[in-house]
Amino acid sequence: MLRTFIGGMKEEKIILSGNAFSKNILPGLIRKKALEAILSHQHNQVEVVIVTASSEYWLKKWCDEFGILLISTNLLVENGKITGKINGLNCHGIEKVKRIKSLFELHKYENIYCYGDTQGDFPMLKLGTKSHYKPFRGSSILQYLSAL
Repeated sequence: MLRTFIGGMKEEKIILSGNAFSKNILPGLIRKKALEAILSHQHNQVEVVIVTASSEYWLKKWCDEFGILLISTNLLVENGKITGKINGLNCHGIEKVKRIKSLFELHKYENIYCYGDTQGDFPMLKLGTKSHYKPFRGSSILQYLSAL
């Protein structure tokens, strides 16, 4: 599907499309309670990380604006063009766990809040000291880590 729809496109065009998506569409997709949870965690000095199988191009700008670290599926770029292939593995299931563990020493965290809504989130949810399945009725892009 990636090769069919975006394979061969210039990366800069995908970045512009992703930025437009982040500005114009994504805010309408984020559930109010999910955004409230993000802001509440940030207010309490909790580091917020979104872990998703979606491409970084669709979420990066939004995450940057909110000061949120993004762990996502990355697309392969060659000569400034999207190849339509994934760079590495799809950030799904156990790959979410591997990516989180590669960036964080989880034993240093007293509380790890995990939120998910698909079966692909189950391995990640097992990392949490406080895990929530479908708490926002459809938001699968949330993963929170906190250190006290």
